[in-house]
Amino acid sequence: IPNMIDINVTKLSKVNNDNLITVSRLSEEKGIFDLIDVIDIVRKKRKDVLLNLIGDGPLFDKVLSYVKAKNLESNVHLLGYRKSLDVYKYLVDSSLYIMTSYTESFGIVLLESFSFGVPAIAFDSANGACEIINSDNGFLISNRNKNLMAQTIVDYLQDDNLRKKLSKGTQKDLQKYSSEYII
Repeated sequence: IPNMIDINVTKLSKVNNDNLITVSRLSEEKGIFDLIDVIDIVRKKRKDVLLNLIGDGPLFDKVLSYVKAKNLESNVHLLGYRKSLDVYKYLVDSSLYIMTSYTESFGIVLLESFSFGVPAIAFDSANGACEIINSDNGFLISNRNKNLMAQTIVDYLQDDNLRKKLSKGTQKDLQKYSSEYII
């Protein structure tokens, strides 16, 4: 039986800003330092890019120091742990979900993102992401290529038609994870 998602969404994201989001435990397997590197590259071409990084974990202080060392405090907001309703407020105001995990069993957070019409980008090393993300709802980046991920994000943020197309794709693909479909 596949995983399912059952979130009562009343408002979809307009995917019309440079706000990116990640909801993750701050631990080694999540590739958070690669995420910060990607944002550093993106910022060189989209200076107003903003990553809302929601989550806590053993690497919180190290991640904060890394963000400061790269002078990304205005581009990366470490928000710590947030309850679901707070996360949903950030999702509805985001244009792209980013996953940089080395491994991921399924990635229910991707379905949560899709629930709000937010496409996703991930490294294809996260098997769970490969089950969910496709060319209709996001991007899979091979070989943990940070430069390619960053350029794909920049290209996406510059293309309003692509944003709308992938946002619509999230809603179509989300149906196969709905409680009605699975039950």
